[in-house]
Amino acid sequence: MVLDEAVINKLAEEILNAESSRTFLPSISKRYPGFTVEDAYKIQMKLMEKRVRLGEKVVGWKAGLTSKVAQQHYGVSEPDFGFITDKMIVQEGEQIDLSELGNPSFEGAEIAFLLKDDLRGPGVNVAEVLKATEGVLPCIEIISGWMEKTEKFNIRDSIAHNGNAGRFVLGGKITPIQDIDLRLVGVVLELNGEIVATAAGAAALGNPAHVVAWLANKLATFNAKLCAGQIIATGTLIGGIEPKPGDVFKVTFDRLGTVVAKMKKVK
Repeated sequence: MVLDEAVINKLAEEILNAESSRTFLPSISKRYPGFTVEDAYKIQMKLMEKRVRLGEKVVGWKAGLTSKVAQQHYGVSEPDFGFITDKMIVQEGEQIDLSELGNPSFEGAEIAFLLKDDLRGPGVNVAEVLKATEGVLPCIEIISGWMEKTEKFNIRDSIAHNGNAGRFVLGGKITPIQDIDLRLVGVVLELNGEIVATAAGAAALGNPAHVVAWLANKLATFNAKLCAGQIIATGTLIGGIEPKPGDVFKVTFDRLGTVVAKMKKVK
């Protein structure tokens, strides 16, 4: 770790203020070139503490960069994660105000897990994940970011900014997974009524359940766990689309149902 506790606290406060005032921050990696991934997660955890103190409730976690293609593109060797609070959940049918999200991007045609039991690493495996899962449901994530864009993506900046977690829309159907091979679940994305991309569940670390296991084991290094009742978003199977006001994203998952996210129109 390079940054001391006072600097970590200050940076978390800056991120919180940037989100509330809708102003962009200079990237942490530019100001503190030597800051580490460990520092970045400590900033994120401090940010979570501050949000909880302000009345938000942690309702789940998100993983990012779970596909090999994304990892190769951004030059990283493992996923990252962020926390999800009740303030980030958007009910299906409600509109998402893009002006609240800084640099928004559609990064999430995702399979989300609803846990019925706690999962605490280390050593969590896929079998334990499946046993601890109440069911899965379709999820759309629109990421956020109030850090100035840099010429090259920096994973540390993203982690510090809570993995760029923005808004999450969950489908209304929970599907038990006992008889479903999540690796083979087909996904179709429609944007404003036109099919624009397809994928399969295997794009997320080979199996979305692997992502949940990875996350439980990673959180153990911060003395944290996945809790019963939490939602775990396992990373985008289709993403990289800049949303515009008025856009409607519809994602259809084979056997799991659909989820729709509507972007608010500009008056």
